[in-house]
Amino acid sequence: MLIPYRVDVPMRRWPIANFVLIGLIVLSFALTHTDNPGAFASRMVLQDWSPAGLVGHLFLHAGILHIVGNLIFLWCFGNSICAKIGNLAFPVVFLGLGVFAGAIHLLFSRHPAVGASGAINGIVGMYFILYPKNDIRCLYFIGRGGTFAMAGFWLLVFWFACDIWGAVSGSGGTAYWAHIGGFVGGMGLATILLKTNLIRMSQDEESFFHWFNIPIGSMEEED
Repeated sequence: MLIPYRVDVPMRRWPIANFVLIGLIVLSFALTHTDNPGAFASRMVLQDWSPAGLVGHLFLHAGILHIVGNLIFLWCFGNSICAKIGNLAFPVVFLGLGVFAGAIHLLFSRHPAVGASGAINGIVGMYFILYPKNDIRCLYFIGRGGTFAMAGFWLLVFWFACDIWGAVSGSGGTAYWAHIGGFVGGMGLATILLKTNLIRMSQDEESFFHWFNIPIGSMEEED
C-alpha cells in the first residue's frame, strides 16, 4: 500500500479553495451518514445522466476509509494545483473534471458510483503535466512500513497503469473508468491551459513539455 503525504512543489498562494472543498466534502459525508439520509442522497448517486448525479456523486462516499483515502489525495495534490491555477478557478476545474470523469464512467460501466475520486484523479492528471519531475513523498506498508520519495512521473504512470488494469480486468468495486477519464481529462486541461498561457510555469518549474523540450506556452517573468 502506498499513501502519498506530500509533494515537493513550492506554493505561491494559500490554497484556500481546496481547504473549503475538503470541508464541504466532509460536511456532506456527515449529513448523508445520519440515521435517515433521505431520498435526496439517493438522487446524488451517479447512475444515469441526471445533473444531480453527475455533480452530487462527488460529495458522497461509501464509508470512512473511502472518504479518508480520497481526501488524502485531494490534500496532497489539490493544494499545489489550487495554488497554481488560483482559488477562483480551482472549484470550477474540480467540478468540471468530476463531471467529465462521471460521464466516462457512465459510458463504460453500468454500476452506480459515488465518490470524488474521478475529479481527484483529474487534479492528479494536471499535476502529472505540470510537475512530473517534482518528488512525491509516500508512506508504504509492504511487509513493513517506511517512507520514500519518487519523481511524480514514474509514480503516477504506475498508478494510472493500475487503473487501466483494473478497468480491463473488471476487478473490485472501484470506478476505474472514472479514474481513467479524470486523469486523462486533467492532462488535457493542463495542456490547454499551458498552450493558451492561461497558466504559466515559472523559471524554477518544469512541466512535462518543458522536460521533453516541447515548446508550449511561455514562462512567467521573474520579479
